[in-house]
Amino acid sequence: MTKRQNKEYPVANRAYIKLLEGEPGINTLSKGVLYQVIKSGDSERKPQLSNVVSVHYRGTLINGKEFDVTYDNGYPETFHLREVIEGWKIALPHMVIGDKWKVFIPSDLGYGDRTVDNIPGGSTLIFEIELLAIS
Repeated sequence: MTKRQNKEYPVANRAYIKLLEGEPGINTLSKGVLYQVIKSGDSERKPQLSNVVSVHYRGTLINGKEFDVTYDNGYPETFHLREVIEGWKIALPHMVIGDKWKVFIPSDLGYGDRTVDNIPGGSTLIFEIELLAIS
């Protein structure tokens, strides 16, 4: 990216989140995390930050570029909820087992201005998350 694109990129990502706010089917959580329900689970159990969760997910940028996915591996990812990015810590405790959501995470609740692997600094992160298990 050129220097001009670097300056415009975070602005475009913030604008993307603003455009989604108030759209039909888009819900708001704390700190500006947005989500859309793709499928509702039939459980009542929600994870807490102290839990280990098992999820399938697909992560993309606002341009649709995929940066991470578990579905292709054939097995879900398992991790301590307290060890993930802030946006996941906000969204997952609202999900029940079996839920599948599309979650929109502003850059300051993701990786901020840091470039991480193939995720440019200032990126809004879009995750399709399916909560499979809680332990």
